[in-house]
Amino acid sequence: SFILHQNYPNPFNPRTTIKYDVPKLSEVRIVVHDLMGRQVATLFDGMKPAGYHKVIWDGSNQLGDEVSSGMYIYSIYTNEHNFSKKMILLE
Repeated sequence: SFILHQNYPNPFNPRTTIKYDVPKLSEVRIVVHDLMGRQVATLFDGMKPAGYHKVIWDGSNQLGDEVSSGMYIYSIYTNEHNFSKKMILLE
């Protein structure tokens, strides 16, 4: 089944791993937002085969700059599912 796991470690510094399960070949997009809803980073945008996958976020934004401490939302989007979870970056 389609599952978005809690990131590990959480809280984290300087990086965290996000695991997710895809039941069939799917177009997948994984995005990090701040609490104001602004997009911070796109971690993956493309096709993934069925199976268990992971992506690592190093606490940087789209420009490669480190983001500040705080709570962030990571979301996974496919044609059929959208899930989000919270994570905390501590300095």
